[in-house]
Amino acid sequence: MNLIWFICGSCVGSFMLASVERWPAILTMQRSRCKNCHRQLQWFELLPILSFGCLHGCCKTCQVPIGWWSLSCEISSGLWWWACPPTSLGNTRWLLFGMLLLLTACCDWQVRQVPVGWLICLGLIACSFSPHSFQINCLLSISYLSIQPWLHSQPWIGSGDLDLLLILFIAYDPLQWSWLVLWAALIGISCALYERCHSIPFFPCLYLATLLLKLT
Repeated sequence: MNLIWFICGSCVGSFMLASVERWPAILTMQRSRCKNCHRQLQWFELLPILSFGCLHGCCKTCQVPIGWWSLSCEISSGLWWWACPPTSLGNTRWLLFGMLLLLTACCDWQVRQVPVGWLICLGLIACSFSPHSFQINCLLSISYLSIQPWLHSQPWIGSGDLDLLLILFIAYDPLQWSWLVLWAALIGISCALYERCHSIPFFPCLYLATLLLKLT
């Protein structure tokens, strides 16, 4: 049964990534195409995880790399569904949190910006299973909102990064949150070294760190 949930999750992750990449063109229900040569992909090139392995991570025609983030979305989404199958209310809330977190990570990876509405939904879901009291969550939110204009005017922080850090602090206890931030930083450093760039979007790093914390 867990394998079935993993397969379902991989398909959901693949669809979410495609939705963000092709929005709003995906509303026309057109078939997916290679982002480089624009060749229409065949059905066997759209299978989550398997297609990436069979094609060696490259387009069959132009040989341009598909990118590691595509495979990461499919595998990580499958792991979310494997770890939190929607068979109970608690699991369903965590699964919704993970999938919305994946959606924001995909958006940050593609356009370096996350809609505020998605962050509000994440915050509401986090409050539903928060280990903190309602009063503490309210105090944290009010304190953060009071300094938000100043924080967002600073050049050293990306759009929405602090918002997500607060949401994750609401969702976890301080020790778990500390481990999550540490893992996200290590993932970010590793990705920056691999991509040979000075900056990368931090949402995907926090998303992957959240999944690691959920699996441990």
